[in-house]
Amino acid sequence: MNLDHIAAINARLLGLLDLPEKPEPPAPPAPQASQELLDIKEAAKLLGMSPKYLYRAYPQMPHIKIGAGKRGRIRFRRAQLEAYIESHSFNRRSK
Repeated sequence: MNLDHIAAINARLLGLLDLPEKPEPPAPPAPQASQELLDIKEAAKLLGMSPKYLYRAYPQMPHIKIGAGKRGRIRFRRAQLEAYIESHSFNRRSK
């Protein structure tokens, strides 16, 4: 048997089975805001500081280092930075 013959048998069998067509696979979910990774410039803008200052201060903040050594890239999860801002903010008004 050659491949054309097998393909014809397969098509005929599928026609006899009267199977519904395969549905489209669902689209991959969009990244959630909590999982969104920010680079230094984006994180600095969110935090209201310069990228240069953030390079010095990032070890005290929740971050992810992608890669090893000096060439590793620093990334921040938006949700973790927002939680960091909330926990390090204070209300100037006294009650």
